[in-house]
Amino acid sequence: MSRQYIISNDLDELEQAQQELIESGVEATQIEVLSDDDAGVEKHHLHGMPSLAKTDLVWSTIRGSLLGFTGMAIVLIVAGSFELTSVTGWAPFVLLAIVVLGICSWEGGLWGIHRFNSRYRKFEDRIKNGEHVMIVDFAPILANDVQKVVQVHPKLSSASF
Repeated sequence: MSRQYIISNDLDELEQAQQELIESGVEATQIEVLSDDDAGVEKHHLHGMPSLAKTDLVWSTIRGSLLGFTGMAIVLIVAGSFELTSVTGWAPFVLLAIVVLGICSWEGGLWGIHRFNSRYRKFEDRIKNGEHVMIVDFAPILANDVQKVVQVHPKLSSASF
């Protein structure tokens, strides 16, 4: 699959382009629009990106979990190395290790939900300035058709990375 990023500040133009892309063989499920104007995207019958997909929630939670596993290991190593388990047993330290993992994962998720998705961060400034990014995934055989659609519409620009 190839990916093309099409940028415009005109949702009407993107709606026409989407229809032409579908007519040329691109599946509708392979076209998404990344925009701050979710209501406008829906009004123009465009397939908008889910709001959680716009955030860095998943990767930040994973990073937080990795940090949590490190903290978990430190708690258990310290408890075993200093023989703290001889008095109370392992239960409180295992519980503390699980709490450390949970808090780190939670904090990672909270941090990520406020950040723009790292895959689309290159478009963050343009989106904040009112532009919209259409993300089109297509078979390589359709590359010429996709380029023709972009060239026909003067308000569209291609931004492949």
